[in-house]
Amino acid sequence: MRRRRNKGPGGLAGFRRDLAGTFRELDKRTSAAHKRMVLLVIGVGALLRGMLMLLPVTHPEAYSFVHFGLSPWSEALSDRTLPGNHILHTLLVKVCASVLDVSEPVVRLPDLLAGILVLPLFYVFVRAMFNRYVALIALALVASSPPLVLYSALSEGIALGWLFLVLALLAGRHLVKENNPVSAVAMGLFLALGMWVDPDFLYPALMVLVWSVLYLVLSYSSTLGQRMATWSLVPVTAVLGTLLGYLPVIVAHGFGQVFDPGLGTEVADWSTFSATHQDGAVEVWLLLSTGSGPWLSLLGFAGVLAAMYISGKYRALLAGLVLGAVPAVVLRMEVPAAPIFLYSLLVLHLGSALALFTLLKFVQERFWPKLAKRTRTQLTALALLVGFGLFTVRGYTGESVARFAEAPAIADMFALTLKSDEVVLAQEPWLSPLRFYMQRRGPGMRQVSPDPMPRTPSTCYVVVAPGDGQDLDMVLRHHELDPGRVISTEKLRDRPRTEIFAVRMAQGRP
Repeated sequence: MRRRRNKGPGGLAGFRRDLAGTFRELDKRTSAAHKRMVLLVIGVGALLRGMLMLLPVTHPEAYSFVHFGLSPWSEALSDRTLPGNHILHTLLVKVCASVLDVSEPVVRLPDLLAGILVLPLFYVFVRAMFNRYVALIALALVASSPPLVLYSALSEGIALGWLFLVLALLAGRHLVKENNPVSAVAMGLFLALGMWVDPDFLYPALMVLVWSVLYLVLSYSSTLGQRMATWSLVPVTAVLGTLLGYLPVIVAHGFGQVFDPGLGTEVADWSTFSATHQDGAVEVWLLLSTGSGPWLSLLGFAGVLAAMYISGKYRALLAGLVLGAVPAVVLRMEVPAAPIFLYSLLVLHLGSALALFTLLKFVQERFWPKLAKRTRTQLTALALLVGFGLFTVRGYTGESVARFAEAPAIADMFALTLKSDEVVLAQEPWLSPLRFYMQRRGPGMRQVSPDPMPRTPSTCYVVVAPGDGQDLDMVLRHHELDPGRVISTEKLRDRPRTEIFAVRMAQGRP
């Protein structure tokens, strides 16, 4: 038995053999010109993502880092009392920050690498499911898609979830073809890792599970029962792996905190969901169509409909997308934050690629016989790459998400002038970005809105954000300081988004 297990078609040996054989087959059946084109698209996709790495920090990035990225390892593993601790992502960010200096590129490095790795893996998946030409067009769309580029350069763990999604899809295809239990376990582990990044990975995880079942049902009949028995390892592994990853959270704070970070949140009810779900759906649509405009979005939607008609394999994938998201949203009575659903762009862009490939084939057969398959595919991929790439470069200079471009200069000012007995007072959304940049400039972060404040400081610098409805008295009261004890006030900085005051106060306890 042992000898057959090591040399037979299944098991770990078969899984390794199939993996090595896939790469050999890809290399053997791919022309040099096609390889160069694939590498070019991946390179441009990586460059687009890298261009956004140096942009100022966003509030979710800063908030997660200062609350969890700087916390002890035990707290990072177990504390979800505040939103923003995507545990596996937090651990990877902590590793990067401990090895390298704290900066925007460093805390974004896990998502950047994940977002880049998605590109070749997605290409391999699409090529295995369809062909190299569809895969190249789909790769060009994913490489230059503005929302996918943006969230590959934000430290929120979203791109890390895409990586585990594509890995699960690849393992799922191998499971359907080979009925190998190792593939099933690997697929379940990838889903568990995605859940460890963020419990809202539930939606792409359900998509993969539904798709793999539909793929099995459409592909086999006589051996379906045997294959479904092997498939059952997937949800078992995923559930056990997820529970293991969140065990520290469950032990420290209970199971409820896994899906509900932040104590005191309102319980969802049907009336609230009915009144708000349309707004949430609109936000998802607007994010998915960012950078393409309404007309291109409608053309993309038409391409998805055409792909449904063209391919049964694509219908199964799209059905998995819909059935994995809509029932879960209704049962949870909550539409999550729009970026959670960016994974659906992988499926939607694949549909557009299928439609474009079929349209180009029709054009060749009816109107342009000399337009070779390789030529038309490469020209289309280049056009998509350049067009959407320009959308990305032009559109993501800071307007698409709230960034805090003034925070580094403010941190520099305080790093040079702040004395040990002085404090900086600020409220969100500026508090976390200021702490982030102060951390880069030394231990002064502890003097930014210290909690608790042992006594009323003689001098404090107050950062006020008028655009967020703040004024000087409001920020002082937020820190339990009495504006009536202010001795003198001097405005040091007046910008459209921030004002900074130097405030002298009477001594004593707050």
